[in-house]
This record gives sequence, structure tokens and C-alpha cells, in this order.
Amino acid sequence: MGANDPLSAEELAAVDATYEPIPSFVEWPQEIPRPELWDRARSELDSLKASALSNDVLEFAVRTAVRVAAFDTGAIEGLYKTDRGLTMTVATQAATWQATVDAREPDARSYFEAQLEAYELVMDVVTDSRPVTEVWIRHLHEVLTRPQDTYTVQTLVGPQERPLPRGRYKPDPNHVRLGDDSIHPYAPVESTPPEMARLINEMGSEAFAAAHPVAQASYVHYCLAAIHPFADGNGRVARAVASTYLYRAASVPLLILADQRIPYFRSLEDADRGNRAPFILFVATAARSAVGMVIEAMRTALAPQSADALNILSSLLSAQGGLMHEELDAVGNRLQEEVQSLVSDVFDAIELPPGVSKSLGRYGGPPRSVPTGYRAILSVSNAAAGGSFRSSPPAHAAIDVSIQIAVSISNDEAETFVLFDRLSESPDDGDKLVLGLLDVYPEMSAAAQFRIRAYVERLVGTALANLAAEASEKLGQAGYRVEGNG
Repeated sequence: MGANDPLSAEELAAVDATYEPIPSFVEWPQEIPRPELWDRARSELDSLKASALSNDVLEFAVRTAVRVAAFDTGAIEGLYKTDRGLTMTVATQAATWQATVDAREPDARSYFEAQLEAYELVMDVVTDSRPVTEVWIRHLHEVLTRPQDTYTVQTLVGPQERPLPRGRYKPDPNHVRLGDDSIHPYAPVESTPPEMARLINEMGSEAFAAAHPVAQASYVHYCLAAIHPFADGNGRVARAVASTYLYRAASVPLLILADQRIPYFRSLEDADRGNRAPFILFVATAARSAVGMVIEAMRTALAPQSADALNILSSLLSAQGGLMHEELDAVGNRLQEEVQSLVSDVFDAIELPPGVSKSLGRYGGPPRSVPTGYRAILSVSNAAAGGSFRSSPPAHAAIDVSIQIAVSISNDEAETFVLFDRLSESPDDGDKLVLGLLDVYPEMSAAAQFRIRAYVERLVGTALANLAAEASEKLGQAGYRVEGNG
């Protein structure tokens, strides 16, 4: 008999007869492997919940885990493919995640949205403290399979595509032929309603209510998989309904990732053969992983965020006009060179009388002080533009001209740079010229150049006046009669 050969009525009846009804809950193993690990994870999660400043942190963490469970539940069934990167892109709602999914797996987003809505139903039934009922499970199936129109059924005349009966129990047998050509039986069509009723009764028992959530989740999942009550989508339904009990206990879904597909199905096969321990261990591990994911997501949300820190750093390191501080200093250094050029022009234009000399020079090193609200330019030399005038003996005198530039520490682009007399005892009180960023960047404006030249001429004129006064004083000290000197 081939793998796709249909069963005859006699063969189908024989397979139906091999179905074993689901166990009662008291027959299900109650011992949970390593319960202290679950308790430790629960305790840590509770502590984080208490330390969170708002419910938003917990909600974000849980939503992330739910989105992982909702996306990978369809991938487990082969409805689409995923990998860790794609799952995390969807779970964290990274930028353009929809476009990323559509480009990789065009059908995945419609399945995911339906699956996510189903997990929202799980959270709703827990939040409202409502019992799980057959009506609710059928509605869950209807939501989960909304994007799916048909399913394949094996008939006496071969495989046929039929409309999927959403929210209704299977109308046809759905036994599965295994790789060794044997048949794995699920509940016969006529046995499905009473088996589902039995399951609901077991879920409402005192023993079930008092059991560990991992025992509850593993039992419900196993029974739904064993009954296989729907024509298709049974695995998705089983994982969602099992999530109800973990969500009630620890606010997490049953988180089974697509890359765990093989060990997941193997543990279910072991359970079908009567060895339930591997499946319970698998569910316990998956449950702790879900709690761990929520814990780490909450820790991350409560910790300083990279984006916030980067925004602060960007604000700290940027200056006027969106320039970095070092870029603004580079503009200031170029301005210093242009000021020196203008000083040279003004010096060249001056016709000095005999006995008076001039020379251009620059003063290196940081200034003694700068006007309030400004800082020194950061450069290698920080040299000021300037020059000097000298008169010959006996009227020996010397005066320097030194123009320094400083950078504003505010964000007011109207006052970006200040030109001031480096030699002034009090830069705040001395002669200053304030320039805005647009005056000199990206290029110096003609108006700014005119203002700087006028400022240089003013300082030079003041320097020459001071030179004359000092020369007069020196001559007076030497005994010369100088007008206005006594």
C-alpha cells in the first residue's frame, strides 16, 4: 500500500478501533522535572514586576514573547519558513518588519496576524478569569485558520481539496500515515465530540486546578494533539490552548520555536507510545525559556537604552548648525586665519613715520581668559592673529595687537564666535565683535568681512594711539619737553 493510497471502509474502521481515548488527568504524570528551576524563574519574574515603574515594561516583554510564539506556531506546521533573525524582527516589531516578512514569505503575515489574534484571545480569557470551553476552543480554531480556505482529505477516490470547516470539528477522519507505512490514529469522527467533552471536564476538575501549570499545559496540549478534533490547524490550537495555563501562572505563552520542531514532535511521539516524561520535560523547558525571555526583555527595558544614550551623546557632541564641536572649532580656526589675513592687509596699508616700525606676529597657546558664555577654540596652536608696533629711542615704546577667537557654549546661532582683545585684562569689558554661524559658515559673508576689517582697524587705531601715549611718556621721563606732558 502506497503512502497516499486511500483507506477502504474496512481499513478505516480497523484504524478507528485502535484509537485510545485520552487519559484522565489523574493518570497524567504530576511530577515536574526540576521544579526548583521553574520556581526560581517565577520568583525572579515577580521581583522584576514589582520593580517596574509601570505595567508598560511587563506588557512590552510579554508581547514580545507572544509575538514569537504566534509567528513560530505557523512555521512549525510548515505554513511558511522562518529563522531566528526573521522571528526576532517580527517579535520586536523592528522597522519595516512587515515589508521584511512580505519579501521573505508572502503568505506569512496573514497567518501571523490570525495567530496573533488567537493568542490575544488566550490573554483575554486569562485576564477575564473565564474557563476554557469547547465553544471558545472552536472560536480559537476559527480565528487561527482564517487565512486558510481549504485542506486536503484522503477519500476512497483519492486526495481531494475541500473547504476548511473553520470552528467546527472534523467531518472526515484525519489519521496520519507514517513513514513506515503504519497509520497513527486520531479520534474517530463520531468520537471527537465526546472526547472533547471529556477533556473539558478533566480541565474543570479539582485535581487539574491544583496541579502545576506545566502539568496542566502538557496535558491539555497532548490531549488536543491526540484527539486532533479539527480538519487542520490542530497543532496551532493545541499550543495556543496550552499557553492559557502558563499565561495564568507566569504571563507567558507556551513558547516553541520553529528550530525546536524535530525534538518537539519526537517528544509527542514518545508520549503517544506511553512515555510522557520527555514531552513534559520539553514543555517545562519551553515554559522556563518563555519566562527567561520575558525576564531578559524586562531587564533590558529597565536598563539604560542604547537609543536614549546615543541621543544624549549626539546632543552633547553636536553644536550649532548640527556641526560637531570639533567641526565648529575647525570653522573657528579657518576664521582665525582669515582674521590674520585682514590684520596683514590693515598693517600693510599703514604708512608709518620714521622711527616707528611694525611687524606681524601671532600669539600661541590658550588665552588667559575668554568672554563669559564662550570657550577657547580647541586647536594645536590656538594662535591669535596680530602684530606689533615699535618706536625708537629715546621715545622707546611697544604695543601689541592680538585678536583671539572663542566659540559660544550656547545653541544661539546668532552668537557663535566672538573676536576679542587677547591682551585685555577683562575680555568681558573690552572691545569685542560677535559673529553668527551664518556670517562665516559655510563661507564668510561680505558683510562679516567688512565688520571684521573695521574691528581690526579699530584695534590698530587704538594700539597706535596707545603707542603715541607711551612714547610721549618715555620722552617726558627722559627730560624732553613734550606738549601735554608738563
